[in-house]
Amino acid sequence: MTRHTLTVALPLLLAALLLAACTKDSYEQGTGELSLTQADFVELPTNSEGYATTAVTDNEVTYQLTTPIHQGNVSWVAKPDTFYRAALYYNKVDKHAAQPVSVSRVNTLRPAVLNDDEPLLTHPITLESVWTSKQGKYLNIGFYLKTSDTSASGLKHTLSVIDKGTVTHPDGTVTALLHFYHNQADIPQYYSNKYYLSVLCDNMTCDSIRLTVNTYDGEVVRTLKR
Repeated sequence: MTRHTLTVALPLLLAALLLAACTKDSYEQGTGELSLTQADFVELPTNSEGYATTAVTDNEVTYQLTTPIHQGNVSWVAKPDTFYRAALYYNKVDKHAAQPVSVSRVNTLRPAVLNDDEPLLTHPITLESVWTSKQGKYLNIGFYLKTSDTSASGLKHTLSVIDKGTVTHPDGTVTALLHFYHNQADIPQYYSNKYYLSVLCDNMTCDSIRLTVNTYDGEVVRTLKR
């Protein structure tokens, strides 16, 4: 894969997304504003001391956190002046404040580009959901992988999202073409685990995104407006 302004090079991208390093989570969205505990995908910006005191949801709502999130209570929030992507469970205190209940890291990547001699591996997954954040900054993907205990073999699933360019329609609108990349790596398929990925699309110039995913039921294409 080659690097350009919208791409993270494959070795770096996949090092961050080797499934053994992925955080499995059971994110399920809350039942609405009046539910006791709600869940949202958020950005957690840390301050100069490494504390996340606010959370910004995908609907662009900013909450002040009644309990700051930091390395002392969440090990992966480790750097100051950094944005972390997470699934946050919280109790809504008021319009501008939230009490964190739990938080799980959501792996985030940018689309990558394959070199001419690299195959596009599309081993099947079970696709559950695809949606975009309010302004189209993130494309979120919820899915299941069939897997097994790989502690002895060291085998790992490899995941990415491949940029296949754009198509311009007669009305002048532009659709970005993305393909889900998955290398099963000969891992036996004994049971399924659920995962989430967020694809950072803030530098993409398009009106919609078309994601193509190979599933156990055949190829699935989802087109979402930005």
